[in-house]
Amino acid sequence: MIKKHLKMVCSAVLSALLIASAASALPFAAEKGTLTANAEVYYIYGDYEYQINSDDTLTITSYTGSGSYVSVPSTIKGKTVTVIGEYAFNTCTGISRLTLPGTIKKIERYAFFNCSNIFSLTIPNSVTEIEEGAFCGCASLTSFTFPSSITEIPYAAFKNCTGFKKFTIQSTIKKINSRAFEGCTFLTSVTIPDTITEIPSFAFMNCTGLNSLTIPESVTAIGFNAFEGCGLTSMEIPYSVKKIGECAFLDCTQMTKIFIPHTVTDIGTGAFRNCKKLTIYAKKDSFAEMYADGYNIAFKEFTLDLSKSTVSSGSIFRGGSVTLTAVAENGKGEYQYAFSVKNPEGKWFEIKSYSDANTCKFAPALGGNYTLRIQAKDSKGVTGKKDLDLTVKPTFTNVSTISETNITRGKSVTINAAVSGGSGTYKYAYVTLAPDGKWYVLKDYGSETSCRFTPRSVGTYKIQVKAKDAKGIIEFKEFELTVLKEITNNSTISAEKIAQGVGVTITGSASDGAAPYQFAYVAQAPDGKWYVLKNYSSETSCKFYPRSVGKYTVQVKAKDAGDTIRIKSFTLDVTEALKNDSAISAEKITKGQSITITGAASHGTPSYQYAYVVQTPKGNWCVLKNYSEATSLKWTPGSVGKYTVQVKVKDNSGIIKIKAFTLEVENALTNNSTISAESIKKGQTVTFSGTASYGTPSYQYAYVVKTPKGNWCVLKNYSEAASHKWKPASAGTYTVQVKVKDSKDAISIKSFTLKVSD
Repeated sequence: MIKKHLKMVCSAVLSALLIASAASALPFAAEKGTLTANAEVYYIYGDYEYQINSDDTLTITSYTGSGSYVSVPSTIKGKTVTVIGEYAFNTCTGISRLTLPGTIKKIERYAFFNCSNIFSLTIPNSVTEIEEGAFCGCASLTSFTFPSSITEIPYAAFKNCTGFKKFTIQSTIKKINSRAFEGCTFLTSVTIPDTITEIPSFAFMNCTGLNSLTIPESVTAIGFNAFEGCGLTSMEIPYSVKKIGECAFLDCTQMTKIFIPHTVTDIGTGAFRNCKKLTIYAKKDSFAEMYADGYNIAFKEFTLDLSKSTVSSGSIFRGGSVTLTAVAENGKGEYQYAFSVKNPEGKWFEIKSYSDANTCKFAPALGGNYTLRIQAKDSKGVTGKKDLDLTVKPTFTNVSTISETNITRGKSVTINAAVSGGSGTYKYAYVTLAPDGKWYVLKDYGSETSCRFTPRSVGTYKIQVKAKDAKGIIEFKEFELTVLKEITNNSTISAEKIAQGVGVTITGSASDGAAPYQFAYVAQAPDGKWYVLKNYSSETSCKFYPRSVGKYTVQVKAKDAGDTIRIKSFTLDVTEALKNDSAISAEKITKGQSITITGAASHGTPSYQYAYVVQTPKGNWCVLKNYSEATSLKWTPGSVGKYTVQVKVKDNSGIIKIKAFTLEVENALTNNSTISAESIKKGQTVTFSGTASYGTPSYQYAYVVKTPKGNWCVLKNYSEAASHKWKPASAGTYTVQVKVKDSKDAISIKSFTLKVSD
């Protein structure tokens, strides 16, 4: 890029100097007008800048002219021009027609880059090498022919050549390089010869006008992003391709269908990303199907088209024949055909195996409805089929009947044989196709017109009655018989032991047998009497609340459509209702005392949980302890008044019983005693007055004293005496106490200090 920049700048400067030069008689600059960049020497000759090659030939390195029709000279200064150098005609937008001399052997990279107005460019057969991007950006170029000596389309050779609408790649080209036609937005069709073996990466990227393309069988791989952003609506990948690269068809939003052969075993990630309308057509179980399933792309099995295949007649009488004609399309190479038939008995037979013959004659042996199948396969292994209907009308009609078509195992059916529309005598045979896939003869041909059949196994049977006339013509009538298992009663009960007052849910359930089912619910009480809880109906549940304590027998009767009944019994043990046996340690206490609340229960459904709650004298409820297994609680009320204490017992079935107690809390015993004086002289008397309130009357009083020497003396023991007089014997400080005791032996002591002086 440095060299190119220097070349362009120096070229512009020298051109300006030449124009300003007075030496107008010289049309071209001499060799002494040279440029040097990166140790390379460049010369200017008229509108051309050139460089001398090692073999004494010239390379055109730049063009500075302004003409619209340009013919590059074959010699300059007696030296042959053999190379068009890189970026030589870079952005020469004034040129519309350019002719190269027959001496040119090489066109270097991006030689004609962005020559957007060139519409005619003649490349001589002398050119043996064209480098990458040579014609990139030549937007007006509408056609191009490579010399026969060129075997590759270079990298980005025609990138952004938007003038191309059609492009034919010559058969001399063996390889297309990456990005060769990238951005050719108006290119609608490309002819790719069978000399090409790979569509490289980005080859046709953003060719938005390209809506159809035929890839030859010579191509084995499609490179990543090869057709990204193209306007393709459909595509057929040839059988030669084995790999489709990553993002090969990314953003081909108009593509609706693509055929991918089973030879493709590698499809890259995102190969069809954003192709939201796309359906992949491929063989069943091919790699393409797995890919479509893995990336949530619509898939349709690719088969041969046999829609034009025919049968000579869709309806014939017994003894006639038809001709089947196969016509296959949509495949590759030669076709082979096979013919088969399904007779009225449901059996398939091959009429003719695969061969080149596309016709087959068929003469039915039985009357009834046939399915005729034509199959084809092409040279690539793709197959297809078409089924055709054929009705073979009888000379008489089989009108046999069967007594039932749905029974349970162990029951029988009667098959009655009969014909209409014919004459003469008939013989009848009775056969069955059992669930094990084997045919059994119930009764061979004879004159008997009925047959009784008791199936041994559960499943679906096909029963056929064959009627044969004197000419040996056979007409048959087929029935389908479903044999079910005997009904099974699967009913359940929600519990087998409950407390009185608790309900159980009985659920009716059945299987096998002949649906629909009906259910009845009955119970035998402990007194031996039976009661109908709910008669036969389609209801599958019944709620039952036993009234008495004891053992019940509960039955569910399940009946199927064939009136077969199965009974299921349960034993239900009903125990006594939950009983709350809780207790409280006292119903009357004084403030500050505690009570013990004991939770206890019996009957019901163990185990038990207990909750302890209380209502205060103000009417507020408080939870002392929520439900737990704790069977006792010690509690000290906080205030005086009447409380309601409750113990809630809950058993395992959720039943709750509450027991309440009234608790009265009184104030504690108060000692209001007094002393007549707290200071006296020796010889004087003091009076102690005992008085009390609250507690539990009646009261008793005791009077004690501690002498100045520290000795305690009982002046008067407990009695109802509410006063006591005392004369201290000596001077000093005494401690005097009055003790009050109520009827519950609560004691309150009040002390006084008495000073006795001499």
